Amino acid sequence: MSEFPQSFEEWLAAIGLAELAPVFEAQHVAFDTLPAITEGDLKELGLTLGQRKRMMRAIAERTGGAAVASHAHDTVEGLVERRHLTVMFCDLVGSTRLSDRLETEDYLEIIQSYRAFCTQVVHRYEGFVARFIGDGILCYFGYPIGHENDAERAVRAAIEITRGLGDIRTPDGSRMQARVGLTTGVVIVGDVFSPGGPERQEIVGSTPNLAARIHSAAEPDEVLVAESTYRLVRGLFACEYLGRRTFRGFSADTALWRVHGERRITSRFRARRGRHAAPLVNRFSEVEDIRERWKRALGGQGGAVAVVGEAGIGKSRLVEHFAQTVEGTEAVVHRYTASPFATHSPLLPLVEFLTRASSIRRGDDVAVRRRKLEALVHGDEQGRRAGAVLLADLLSIDVGERIGQDLTPRQIRDQTFALLIAQLEARAAVNPVLMLVEDLHWLDPTSLELLEQLIPRLADKRILLVVTCRDEDQCGWIERTGIPVLRQGRLEPEHARALIHTVLGDRRLDPAFEAQIVSKTDGIPLFLEEFTSTVLDAVQSSRGLDRFAVQAMPPIPESLHEILVARLDQAGDGKDLAQIGAVLGRSFGRRLLEALTEGEGVDIESGLQALLASGLVYEGVEQGERVYRFKHALVQDAAYRTLLRDRRRRLHAAAADAILRLSPETAREQPEMLGQHQMEAGRYAEAVGYWLRAGERNLQRSALPEAVGQLRRCLEALDRLPREAEHLEQRLRVLVLLGPALISLKGPGSREVEEIYAAAYDTCRLLPESRTHYPVYWGWWRMSEDYRDKTRRFEELLGRAQERQDPELLLQAHHCGWGSYFGLAQFGACCEHIDKGLAIYEAGDFRHHATLYGNHDAKVCALGERTLVHWLQGAPEQAVLQERRAMAWAAELGHDGSYSHCIDIAVMHSAYRRDIPAVRERAATMLRLAEEKGFADHLSKGRIFLGWTAALGGDPAGGLAMLREGLAQQKDSGTSEDFPIYYCMLAEALALAGRADEGLRELEYVRDACEAAGLRIWMPDVLRAIGEMRALAGAGLRDAEASLRDGLALAQAQDARALAVRGALSLA
Repeated sequence: MSEFPQSFEEWLAAIGLAELAPVFEAQHVAFDTLPAITEGDLKELGLTLGQRKRMMRAIAERTGGAAVASHAHDTVEGLVERRHLTVMFCDLVGSTRLSDRLETEDYLEIIQSYRAFCTQVVHRYEGFVARFIGDGILCYFGYPIGHENDAERAVRAAIEITRGLGDIRTPDGSRMQARVGLTTGVVIVGDVFSPGGPERQEIVGSTPNLAARIHSAAEPDEVLVAESTYRLVRGLFACEYLGRRTFRGFSADTALWRVHGERRITSRFRARRGRHAAPLVNRFSEVEDIRERWKRALGGQGGAVAVVGEAGIGKSRLVEHFAQTVEGTEAVVHRYTASPFATHSPLLPLVEFLTRASSIRRGDDVAVRRRKLEALVHGDEQGRRAGAVLLADLLSIDVGERIGQDLTPRQIRDQTFALLIAQLEARAAVNPVLMLVEDLHWLDPTSLELLEQLIPRLADKRILLVVTCRDEDQCGWIERTGIPVLRQGRLEPEHARALIHTVLGDRRLDPAFEAQIVSKTDGIPLFLEEFTSTVLDAVQSSRGLDRFAVQAMPPIPESLHEILVARLDQAGDGKDLAQIGAVLGRSFGRRLLEALTEGEGVDIESGLQALLASGLVYEGVEQGERVYRFKHALVQDAAYRTLLRDRRRRLHAAAADAILRLSPETAREQPEMLGQHQMEAGRYAEAVGYWLRAGERNLQRSALPEAVGQLRRCLEALDRLPREAEHLEQRLRVLVLLGPALISLKGPGSREVEEIYAAAYDTCRLLPESRTHYPVYWGWWRMSEDYRDKTRRFEELLGRAQERQDPELLLQAHHCGWGSYFGLAQFGACCEHIDKGLAIYEAGDFRHHATLYGNHDAKVCALGERTLVHWLQGAPEQAVLQERRAMAWAAELGHDGSYSHCIDIAVMHSAYRRDIPAVRERAATMLRLAEEKGFADHLSKGRIFLGWTAALGGDPAGGLAMLREGLAQQKDSGTSEDFPIYYCMLAEALALAGRADEGLRELEYVRDACEAAGLRIWMPDVLRAIGEMRALAGAGLRDAEASLRDGLALAQAQDARALAVRGALSLA
């Protein structure tokens, strides 16, 4: 392909730095001096941080990386970091044989040539040559400067090394060959052992050792990558799976992939995300905007639009979505993809497009190549022949004829541009053209110039040009061309949750996890997708998708780590300050920052200016103080993770001390902040107090997910302390608070609740008997699934309370009593304990019990239980009155757990009465509250009731699916007292779906299960339903009638008059 030479001024303009031409001219800087330029030189000339970074990148691309390499050594001195790197190890094949056969000087020249070539390639992709080990070379990609595609850079460099070495011949005429191994992982890198000494840029961790082992398994001219690297590049390169290999020194085996070469891709989005990317969420207005422009283009009023937004916001996803609606129509879609590795390769996206379109293959002869190129050109025979010659020159293909030697490069460019534009217009005359240019910010200057010439000609053509571009790049070009901008913003939380659900499919996340993902990813679709997938992977590898047992968010996904660290490295002087700020949190104030940087050798002013210029933080003012906030929560996480443990601890300790000194009120208003700093500083005894205080505050506010997280952190701190009496008492206090909160969040029958109360019970046995143990014993009662055993436990608790004559303990003993006897359908005893409990409640103030006993208020529970008993005993007016009292008291309390408990009872009361509209309305309220607060138990109950109403309302299939989903979740997290009515609902829905025999089996299952557990409530109606289902299923009228009579007899024995009436009506 003909090169289009540029002057130094044109080159500066092409990289967006035209305004610097006078500066460089005054200092006599030209192309020949570029390799010697360092970032320090540019800083001395007064360039801003952004200008310096852009200039250094452009110099590296033009000179093969020399400038970057020079700067890299200046950057890393004295710095030790945790980094996520791709490490490459390569060596020269047959070097021992060569050293034996050749003169020493000749062998030295070979090694020098080999090292020089490999170094040049590594630098071209902005990698770092860390060490030469004989004929081996250790290289890092992602250090000292990170990029958003370091794994891709490493693989490209490896391919280029193995292919390019063959062009270098040894003195005996043989080809040079190399073998290369790559892997990606976390390391510690920098002046690890002797700052400023000979071991600068040392690397510690298993990653370089694994890279060396992998390279030893490669054949000559072969590139092998570990799975950690493969996952980051699989859409970009053709790879072959070689199985798993166990390497010496590594306990786990390693999956290996052979890299064959780069894939031909039409879109980097398709290559990286695949054809199964998550559906578009809340981009309807943007899609409609493009669709309207396309409609005008179809009518001969073409144009252009730029889709602009930050990295990961979904620009390519939006454009790809629209393109898929166009494909398959009469229109054609032309895709042009810019590359970060070809920003100075003229017209490369067009060259790749034409190469694909022509279908020219390596074995084609001259005549075939010419014929294929002529087929691309519209026009008469002479025009096609001339056009084919121009295209051949552009594609560097021999077609037996060359462009006239009398033409200048400028004339060749003009003729090429004219041909390309004319051919596009000719194609549009036949078929409308959707022209997509992806990643304009990486597009070469010549392609930009071609687009500038094309855009004014689109107004009367059937062509729509859509380009994608990042916020911070090519803004000047977009303004100069005057094309309209379609700016994409971040997703709102509700739309972020919708995107998470599309990634999950039919699986579900714990609401607390979902909230954390939404918070961390800031509404950026790429971050949302990758983080959700990472959480799913973590759960699948632990306990399965039905229970989300992961206690902490997983680390930043590997697919995002490169992007985040690259942004951090671009902050230059601000990076160190970003790390310190990350210790303080998502936002941090100036005074606290100054306190932490004392003795750190950090220039705050220049660091903050660099951070602000990089766009990593925003500046604001709060209460008269300058405050800085990270633009992305994940950038804060990335900065934090680069800190080594010892420095992290020192900074956290300094932060805790500074906060107490500068803002002592924080201990009262934000104890969780001090708990975090003391914990990470290793001051575990101090952390316990702050975490406990924070958990108690959030329990009082009904902020249960936050409280649970803080109380769990408190337990983690206690785990680090000796098991002395004081710490055991603290542990018990935490467990007592955790139990009721988890009952609401996870469900009373969940594994987590069972484990908490078991741990609390064991802790009680290590301490002297105390009234503080009673909430644990209450939980011990709650956990029993056998109602005969439950009653025995209640009697034991009542005996303990009566011995102490403590009103608080007696109230909760009666609470256990009415719950036990309701399950046994002994309504007289149940009401006796309700009356005694309410008398105690009204004589004192026991509202605080809600956070200690089941996360609901005893009075709300008593009034609600009385509601159900009144209905069962044939007093519906009294039932309604008691329900109203319960609802009024729950509303007055303002405690979310108690209100949810009351709604639960109200829904059940409506279901008893078969008031379907009321069930639907109240179940929807329960579901909304459960989703908002993260109450798993009520979430599943809401689905059961709504599924039942849907089935009764004419949608048996949909209702049945929802009902089954809720029931499956109840089995995992709930308790069994409501199962009889739930299974009656399920059987009714099955009967409506024409599956009465299946409904009968479900009812017989729950009958047997309840008999085994001693559960008697609602059993008369289970027997009645079995009779009706037997009749429907054709299982024998005599058996059906027997079941109906059994149900009626049991209802009469229980004094459940309402159920007796139902039974009698079914028998009639």
